[in-house]
Amino acid sequence: MARTLSKKALAEQIELANQGNLDAIKRVAADYYYQGDIKLALEWWEKAGNLGVIYCAVNCYAIYEQMGNTEKVLEWLEKSAELGDADSQYLLGSHYNDLFNTTFNSEYIESAREWWEKAAAQNEPDSAGGLAQYYFGRAMFDQSVYWGEKALKDGLNGVNKATVKTKLDLAKIHLKVFDDIDIDIAPDSKEKLTRQEQKKFFEFYIEHVDGFPHSKIVLCSCYRLGLGVKKDIAQAIHWGELAVQSDDNEISGAAQVNLAFCYLEQKDPVKAVYYFEQAAQKGELNSLLNLGVCYLCEEKIKDVQKAIQYYERAAQNGKDLALFNLAVCYAREESVKDVNKANYYFEQAAKKCGDSFLVSLGAAYAELELVKDPKKSVYYFEQALAKGLEIDEENLALYNQLKQQGY
Repeated sequence: MARTLSKKALAEQIELANQGNLDAIKRVAADYYYQGDIKLALEWWEKAGNLGVIYCAVNCYAIYEQMGNTEKVLEWLEKSAELGDADSQYLLGSHYNDLFNTTFNSEYIESAREWWEKAAAQNEPDSAGGLAQYYFGRAMFDQSVYWGEKALKDGLNGVNKATVKTKLDLAKIHLKVFDDIDIDIAPDSKEKLTRQEQKKFFEFYIEHVDGFPHSKIVLCSCYRLGLGVKKDIAQAIHWGELAVQSDDNEISGAAQVNLAFCYLEQKDPVKAVYYFEQAAQKGELNSLLNLGVCYLCEEKIKDVQKAIQYYERAAQNGKDLALFNLAVCYAREESVKDVNKANYYFEQAAKKCGDSFLVSLGAAYAELELVKDPKKSVYYFEQALAKGLEIDEENLALYNQLKQQGY
């Protein structure tokens, strides 16, 4: 045990402490603590804590915790957290997280996040682990990965390391699947993931089907694409119809898009068009493009004029691919052939669609009779090659043939 003050020295320090001398207050508190008089030590620590001494505030909540006085524990935990103690900030965040888990009041989880962020700014690793789980639960997977990696690197103390690692692994899988954390799943997701990752992704959403707002639309996509589970369009439709009932327009809109693709696979373009139209009304602007494709390519409902109307609406809403599609319509469809319009829209597409359409432009000017222009075709193919874009074998052969002809 540390050496305590003599009675005379303690009396002198108490006199100074009563005059407001902060150093004396701390010495008196420490002396009573070393004497084993916890009650008196606590009184003086409270005085020092109220004057902004962090470790004294921490001592107060630690003592009250030993006493089982939860009201006082929270009071002094808040005080020490506000004074900037990182451990207290983490513990206060955890307190609010526990409240959220029992009440589901979103204000509590946001308070947890705020305190964890303050603690994490001081490199408190358990707070980083808490933030990794917070962001994962909100489908903000890039943030979840950032905090998860930081937590594991800095070394966790109280937080379960295995839990953080599991969330980190799942967040990385999600980032492979989602583009910009969009709740719809990209068609090439199946190729992005290993089979093990696909299975883990699917099993996670089956297990947490009611835990995430977008779970049902994800399961619809999984069954539609065969992502982590055997492809089953009937099951995809089942989950899509459940997802459509969501109060969230983004989720229900994405569900309608997925349902539309399901019905296209079932050779039912009428239902597909219905769901694309519903999705477009909810802001899924790619559905305007899909509607154009349906009316142009599905023989049961083919209507070139409607296809053009949807492509025009898509273009007006910033979907530049529609410009290329309009050009192809005017160049290829007998009922609307118009060389001037075709060339106009190809020129607009060349300006706005970016490098990814250079190969398509090269092919169009080589193969579409109405606008055929070998020089333009070679120009766009060479632009693509210069930018290092991949050209498939068929178009590369077309380019080489034109070059051999002297273009």
